Amino acid sequence: MKWIEDLKAKYTSGVSHAFILHLNISDTIGGMDIKSYLDAMLTKSGKLVARYNRADGVNFSLPSIEQAFKKHIEFQPDPLSGDKLPVSPGQALPMLTKALNKGNMAVIIDHADTLIPDADMAMVIPEDRQTLVTMREWGQDIKGIGEKGSLVILITSNLSDIHASVRAASSRYEAIRIPYPDSESREKFIQSLRQREWKFNTDLDDKTLVRITAGLNLLHIEDIFLRAEQVGALTWELVSERKREVMTSEFADILQMMEPKWGYENIGGLENVKEFFKKNIIEPMKAGNYGRVPMGVLLTGPAGTGKTIMAEAVAKESGLNMAILNPAKIFSKWVGESERNMEKALEAVKSLAPVIVFIDEIDQSLRRGESGDSGVSNRVFKRLMEFTSDTSHRGQVVFLAATNRPDLLDAALKRPGRFDAKIPFLTPDGEDRMGIFIVMTRKYDFPFRMITAEQADSWVDKTEGWTGAEIERLVIKAKALMDDRKINVQSAMSLALDYIRNKTQDIAFMTKIAIDDCDDLEFIPEKYRKEITK
Repeated sequence: MKWIEDLKAKYTSGVSHAFILHLNISDTIGGMDIKSYLDAMLTKSGKLVARYNRADGVNFSLPSIEQAFKKHIEFQPDPLSGDKLPVSPGQALPMLTKALNKGNMAVIIDHADTLIPDADMAMVIPEDRQTLVTMREWGQDIKGIGEKGSLVILITSNLSDIHASVRAASSRYEAIRIPYPDSESREKFIQSLRQREWKFNTDLDDKTLVRITAGLNLLHIEDIFLRAEQVGALTWELVSERKREVMTSEFADILQMMEPKWGYENIGGLENVKEFFKKNIIEPMKAGNYGRVPMGVLLTGPAGTGKTIMAEAVAKESGLNMAILNPAKIFSKWVGESERNMEKALEAVKSLAPVIVFIDEIDQSLRRGESGDSGVSNRVFKRLMEFTSDTSHRGQVVFLAATNRPDLLDAALKRPGRFDAKIPFLTPDGEDRMGIFIVMTRKYDFPFRMITAEQADSWVDKTEGWTGAEIERLVIKAKALMDDRKINVQSAMSLALDYIRNKTQDIAFMTKIAIDDCDDLEFIPEKYRKEITK
C-alpha cells in the first residue's frame, strides 16, 4: 500500500522518525486491523513495539514482548502496583520516553487526539500540558530518538483533532493520510470475498459493487457480505442502506450520500443543458478524458425550474457517486469544531472520487465570514475555496451548486476555475412545457395517450410562465381528481387548471439575475439573448 511505502521511505531516509497516521484508521489489512498490522510489521523488522492509549495504558501483542520491554527499560516493580505498567499519561509517557532513547523502539499511540487534543491551552489541565510537551519533544529529538533507530506513530481519525503545535512543521511530525480504498483495491477485495462460500443470492456484479461501495473501507464491505448472508441476499438496497448508516454515523448531516434514481428520461425540456452535461461531464468521465471536465457548475434561476433534479440526473447518467454537502451543518459552537468538520467532509469527498458533490441553496449555506464568529466562517469559506480550485481534483470531484440568488454569492467563489460554467434554469417555453407534461404524466401514470394534440396544446398555453415544479403539481392534482371523482382525463385536467395557481414568487427578478450572472450566451435562450445583445 502506498501509505505504508511512504512511511517506510521517510523513516529509512531519515526524513522523520515521528508520524501521524490519519483518516481511514479503522480499516483492515490482510485480515488485521491497522494497529495490529503495524505492530507485526515493525516487530518483524526487529523493533520492540509498545502500544499506548489513555484507557488501557501501555500494552503489547504478546506477553514475551512485554517482558522484553521491561528488561529494555530496566523496569522496577512498584511496591503498591507490583509489576503492572502505569496507565496515566503522567507516568506512562516518561517510561516510553526512556524506552525510545534506549534505541530500536517503536511506540504506537492510539487515539492520540485524546492525549493532545486541539484545544485552547488555557482550558487544558497541567498533566495534559506536560503530555503535549512530551509529544512535541519526541518529534523534535532527532539526535536522541531519531538517530538511535526508534520511531513514534500517532494514530487519529481526524488530523485536525491533533493539537496544532504537533501538526506544525516545527514539530517534525510527518502526517500520512491512510486513504479509503480506491476502486482497484475495492475490486480486489470484493473478488477475494467472492471466493468464500457465502450463503446468499445476488444479481450484483463486481463492477456494480465496486461503484456503489465507494466511500466505504474494506471492513465495511466485509460487513455488508456478512449481513447479506444473514438475510440471504446481497442487494442494491442492502448496500445502500449500510452505506447511508456509515455516512450518517461519520458525518451526520454534513455530507449525505444520494443514490440517484432519475436520469434524463425524467426531465422534460432543457435539451441544451442536458447536452452540455453530456459533452462535458458524462461522456468525458466515462472515457477518462478529464481535461474538459469543469471544476464546478453553478445552476441558477427561479425555484422549481429543475436545478436539483438535473444534478441528480447527471450523476445517474454518468454512473458517478453523488454526495450532498451541507455547509450550514458544518458550523459548531465549539472552538475548532467547524474547521474539523469541514476538513473531515472534504477528506470524505476525496475518498468518494469520482464523485459529484451537490450544494443546494449555496447562497444561504456558504458565505464569507461575518463579524462576531472569531474568523471561523472565513476559515471554513477559505478552505472550501482552496479545495474547489485545486486542479488535481479535476475530473475526480465535480461540484454542482444551485441558487436562486447568484447575486448574493461571493465573487471569488463564482470565478472560473471554481465554477467554470453558470447555467440559468428559467421558466420553460412552450416546447419545454410540452416535454414536462409528457414526462410528468408518464411518471404519475396519468393517461396522456388519451389526450388529443389540441387539448395538450391548450394545457401548454394555459401554463405560460409556470415552472416545471408547478406543472408537476398540476399533473398530480389532475390524477387525484380523476381517481377520486371517477371523471375522465380531460375533465380532471380542466378542473385541476381551475384549482391550481402558479405561486412561485419573484420569478421575473430571479430570471433577470440568473441571466445577468451568466457569462456564456450559449446557455441563454434566444428570446433573452436578443435583449442582452441590444
